[in-house]
Amino acid sequence: MADHRGLGRLGWAFGAVTAAVLLSAAVVVVTSQADQGPNAGAAQFVAAAMQSASAHDFANLFHPR
Repeated sequence: MADHRGLGRLGWAFGAVTAAVLLSAAVVVVTSQADQGPNAGAAQFVAAAMQSASAHDFANLFHPR
């Protein structure tokens, strides 16, 4: 039978490593986004109205025949 105390410690160790990696990745993403500054004019959104917007046409977008 496995040593439950040892497996528990191993689980906590893996959990701590996982948490450290996730937190450091989050810090890297946030700092890289903060360094770029605001890009208000970089993205332009274009809205186009469909001529026929029935439920059947909408379903055909996802299940074309």
